[in-house]
Amino acid sequence: MPTNLAHLFLYIGMGLALSMVYQKRENLSATISLHILWNIFTLGATILLMTNPM
Repeated sequence: MPTNLAHLFLYIGMGLALSMVYQKRENLSATISLHILWNIFTLGATILLMTNPM
C-alpha cells in the first residue's frame, strides 16, 4: 500500500510499465523478470542508503 503520493506514482508507473511489457511480449515470464529486477534494484538502493546516510 502506498504511504504517500510519491509511492502512489511509483506503483502506477511500475504497473503501466509491466502491462506494456506484457502487451508487447505476450509473455508473463518477461513481466515477472522485470519485476524481479526492479525489486533487486530497489533492495540494493535501500541497502546503499542505509549504510551510507547522507
